[in-house]
Amino acid sequence: MRKHDLASAPANVAPIMPFLIADGFSGKAFGLARSRGILATTTSHLFGEDVAKALRDLISLLADTGATASVNPDHVERVLNSLTRIEGAANNLRGALFEIIVGSLVKDVEGGYLRSGEKWKDYETGRTAETDVLLDRPDDKGPLVVECKAKIPGARVNLEEVQKWRDDRVPLLHKIFKTDSRLSGKHVTFELWTNGPIGADALEWLKAHPAPTDYSVGWKDGDAMKPYVEKASSTAIRSAMRDHYFHHPLAKIAAQAERNAAIASV
Repeated sequence: MRKHDLASAPANVAPIMPFLIADGFSGKAFGLARSRGILATTTSHLFGEDVAKALRDLISLLADTGATASVNPDHVERVLNSLTRIEGAANNLRGALFEIIVGSLVKDVEGGYLRSGEKWKDYETGRTAETDVLLDRPDDKGPLVVECKAKIPGARVNLEEVQKWRDDRVPLLHKIFKTDSRLSGKHVTFELWTNGPIGADALEWLKAHPAPTDYSVGWKDGDAMKPYVEKASSTAIRSAMRDHYFHHPLAKIAAQAERNAAIASV
């Protein structure tokens, strides 16, 4: 209510129709909202019980990032399938789920110990960084740190995103790792993974900036990820990647839009 009052207070703001959406309301809260002209409604009323349950499952799935190492890929696939009914919301959530699926994927293919969504701090500067996926691989292969970029059809990883990752995030994490008892002395591989393409200028820039000798840098676009995904023993992981990232529900619409634009330019 305070947010609504602040948003609607300026004289030049058009009238606002406020919605308050939750999984449920107490009787007192519901009555108070109605008395102030706020439309209080639930996710099950807006989207149906199936989608409401999928959202509850999603909250449970994302609430504890430390538990993502043991996530059930079949459960992730069911959540994604349910969320396609509200495609706009699914687009915003697909990025978070992409990190979980990639974590499950690399652990399935390579083994080792997985940690996802960890926050790290450089105590010398106070700066912080987060690792989307960190796999401590077996057989002395060294840790693999994956930066995940989920893209919808028609979008690509651009030069700015690549430069921020390569010039800022990677050196910061490498510096922090050198003081961490679990990772110090290990040769770390940093990679950027996306289900879509990487811009031509971004690729050119990456190739022109090789990594120093004390750590490695690499990347996988959608085409490079596909054969890697096929190595997974889990059918749920392969299905989730194929149906929701490589063959996104909006892919046909994007492809048709590109065809229409090409025809219009002729």
